Amino acid sequence: MSRFLKNAKRWGFMRAIYATIMGRLRPWLMLSQIRLQRARLISSPENSRTRVASSDDLQRASVELAEHFDPEFVQDALRRGDVCVAAFDDQKVAAFAWRSFSTAPHTDGLWVSFPRSCCYCYKLFTLAEYRGHHILDSEVTENLAAQRGCTHLVTFAETHNFPSINRSNRIGATVVGYAGYFLFFGRPYPLRSFGARKHGF
Repeated sequence: MSRFLKNAKRWGFMRAIYATIMGRLRPWLMLSQIRLQRARLISSPENSRTRVASSDDLQRASVELAEHFDPEFVQDALRRGDVCVAAFDDQKVAAFAWRSFSTAPHTDGLWVSFPRSCCYCYKLFTLAEYRGHHILDSEVTENLAAQRGCTHLVTFAETHNFPSINRSNRIGATVVGYAGYFLFFGRPYPLRSFGARKHGF
């Protein structure tokens, strides 16, 4: 079955068409939803397998998931004060997301900035066999952000990244604007909506 048919079966025909168009435009255009979620101090589920990854966890993941845990990237992230929140199956990292409290790298040489009142979520990934099981508890991140004085979590997902959009809907993150960039002869030109500017993204 083609990728288009798989997407149509999972997300619907119109969404599959949109994803195909945006996928073709991706070498020149990136467009994302900006979402906010309030950070609260709450109790994490007792059976949660999610925690802040330790240095031992990250070292083990750099071997098991070398494609996603490049040592140079990890060291740079830790130096900036970023934190990796991960869900574990025994000692194995099954899903993870990085959290930043300053600025964070994107692609094409761009960086993301946001207000100090926000904790930014980036580089989310779940191993294929764990997808759809919602194993990365958002409560852990909410507690982490609130403990550091942040009032909100901010994230973005490309407008055709329907798994991420569904996850954001599930945890109550609200769309506040749009941002992205287009590439012209290899040079990125950022763009953002009024809502993104208003929220300091």
